[in-house]
Amino acid sequence: MLSQNQENQLYFREDFKESPTSFSITQEHLTYPELLLHRHGPTADSLKKSYHDYFPNDPYYVRSGLCITFRWAISFEKQHHTVDLTDGQIRMKVK
Repeated sequence: MLSQNQENQLYFREDFKESPTSFSITQEHLTYPELLLHRHGPTADSLKKSYHDYFPNDPYYVRSGLCITFRWAISFEKQHHTVDLTDGQIRMKVK
């Protein structure tokens, strides 16, 4: 049984680095040093790190506009750590 503090503990959060738009998204775009980025699928090399510079406080995000088949995925792995997500939650903001 987890304590109240452990139940609400955030395992990791990734907000991409504030840098110019780039093809293709790579490990260098991550802000969390222990996090590994994995790209999956035949068009994963076409994933782009992007943002809108004309919207204030617009977050940096992954754009898949050039992935013609739309068969792609990204996943993150925290180096040297494992966690039991049996009772956990995973949240991603997706539009």
